[in-house]
Amino acid sequence: MGQQSRKPYWVGEPPAGTLLGPFQKRSRAGVYAQFVLQPLYSAAIGVLWLVALVAAAAGPGGTRSADVETGSMWLSRRKMRLELDGTREEWEIWTTQTLANAFARSTTLRAKKDPGKTGPPPVVTLDPMDRRLLTAEEVARIAEPMGWILMWTRHDGPDDKLRLVPRAQASAFRSRPSE
Repeated sequence: MGQQSRKPYWVGEPPAGTLLGPFQKRSRAGVYAQFVLQPLYSAAIGVLWLVALVAAAAGPGGTRSADVETGSMWLSRRKMRLELDGTREEWEIWTTQTLANAFARSTTLRAKKDPGKTGPPPVVTLDPMDRRLLTAEEVARIAEPMGWILMWTRHDGPDDKLRLVPRAQASAFRSRPSE
């Protein structure tokens, strides 16, 4: 209860073992290797994605989910520079833009897939790669003015990803039975 009153933008408690950040910068060799090798593994994953898309088109109807997950295996030049020499302030700008885009995408998906808003509230999952030098609390403070809050649920594992939900619909998660 004390935690709740101090952090109105944070619901629940993180599971034991969750790393809340900030995370260490990656090695230069690792960042350069990813940047150089990404066309190779991206082509292979693209082929697998097309196969999965064709298989999904032949199967039953699609999902109504408006969930969005950030993080990409593709490393742009801007992200590479950020990984190599980014400051905390630059990471805050990156995370703010990433969250704004993810929230907009989630809202658009929800309007398309669930026009009556009868399904579960959307969840935006923020990958640690999109908040490297920021703590979970700093991310929650960034998301709050946008109308989203950080949500910890009982089934979250210590995977270091942060899940955010619209503030107005957070009660739907609070009332879920524990699993």
